[in-house]
Amino acid sequence: MEAGIFSNSNKCYPIMNVDEVIDLLFKGDDIPAWKYTANGEFTVKSASCAISSIDEVIDLLFKGIWKWQGPERIKILLWKMANKGILTNQARLRRGMTDTALFPICNKNDESISHCLRDLKYARECRSPT
Repeated sequence: MEAGIFSNSNKCYPIMNVDEVIDLLFKGDDIPAWKYTANGEFTVKSASCAISSIDEVIDLLFKGIWKWQGPERIKILLWKMANKGILTNQARLRRGMTDTALFPICNKNDESISHCLRDLKYARECRSPT
């Protein structure tokens, strides 16, 4: 392909700037489309395949957790996280066990598993190599 040529569905277009590329990619009206079929139309078969592929990914996650060669208590923590089995304030609020989902340490964000173990400043500091 020549330099300066943008190909889209066997059509070649000379490119002068980024705006032209954006116009080529996004011209026309948006239409709803089902991403699991080639033509964008929903079918029960494609939905079934999509669900089973998600199930396969989840199965791989759980198998990976149990095959991991690490401390048993960490495996159990990972398994509980994957199953959303850790009772955070967010989960307690959904069950009517508390009045707020806020994390009591920072009082800025909801207490969720991802906030406690990934987003919280203290958690980031624990993970950073220093």
